[in-house]
Amino acid sequence: MIGVLERAALVADSGNISVHIDADAEDYHILVNPLAYQPSEMKKLLNFLGQIGLELIDEDEYEQEFDEDGNVRYYLAMCDPKAAE
Repeated sequence: MIGVLERAALVADSGNISVHIDADAEDYHILVNPLAYQPSEMKKLLNFLGQIGLELIDEDEYEQEFDEDGNVRYYLAMCDPKAAE
């Protein structure tokens, strides 16, 4: 997956969820506006990311972070691609 998708910025849910992929820096994360995002859109996005070989890292493994706009940062890790749900 990363051999093909080395850098990307994806936007979902009218900009309330964004995905950042930088394979060179080993930086894979999602930024979520906690006040405006739609959980159903997050579920669709996580399903898509699973299909391309990325999954959420358990939140217990890192301290929650916020960007300068108050968005929550969730980290991703590479995984075996999953079948579509």
